[in-house]
Amino acid sequence: MSDAPVDLVDRFLAEPKRLYGEPPQFGPTVFQRRGSISEAQWPVSDADGIVTQGSLRFFHCIARQFTIAVIFSGQCVARLDFVDHAECHSNPHWADSLGLEPLVCGPHIHRWSDNRGCIMFGERKWELPCRAALPTQIRRFQQAFAWLADEINLELTPDQRAFELPQQLA
Repeated sequence: MSDAPVDLVDRFLAEPKRLYGEPPQFGPTVFQRRGSISEAQWPVSDADGIVTQGSLRFFHCIARQFTIAVIFSGQCVARLDFVDHAECHSNPHWADSLGLEPLVCGPHIHRWSDNRGCIMFGERKWELPCRAALPTQIRRFQQAFAWLADEINLELTPDQRAFELPQQLA
């Protein structure tokens, strides 16, 4: 893989950005992921308000579980999975060199920085196999959303911080 797409993702994540427009409405999912039942997508703009190739994609699942995917140029470049604490996943063997646990249970994030090398040099392109546990104080969607925004240099307005999962299922 050429370094150009990876460099563009690096720049996208490093630069300040904002969500563009009104909060999206959840609708039926077209991408079945972990039992997702509804999804919404919110475009991202740069600091000047110009819509970029980025967006956030929200997948709402059963039992207060959800995923927030950071999309750039059609590829998932980071993902926060809020799953049951009993759900565990193994990290690849090389995650140890990043200081990450071999087994991660419960809510976790697939960071770009942890998976960048795998994407550049791995055989399975654009997968994010490496994960890190979320801080234990993150227990709700709004906390996870704000935390992820900080992780990717996304400025949220007070109204955007109030964005929620659909009430009938939250």
